[in-house]
Amino acid sequence: MENQKKSWVYTPHKISVWRSIGYGINDMNGASWGTLVGSYLMFFLTTYGKLSAAAVGMLFLIGKFLNGRL
Repeated sequence: MENQKKSWVYTPHKISVWRSIGYGINDMNGASWGTLVGSYLMFFLTTYGKLSAAAVGMLFLIGKFLNGRL
């Protein structure tokens, strides 16, 4: 039994140029949605929430800091 090869779920693949482009496109997709949501929140909170742009920016900064700490 010790000579049996273990079956792995993950099989390593060579990271080619096309595979790295695919990873990069997926990362751009996530970053784009985050930018769109952040821009809308900035507009909404400054227009309808009557907050200054500096206050909203500070809220985003605190949120990013807490997200990184958790």
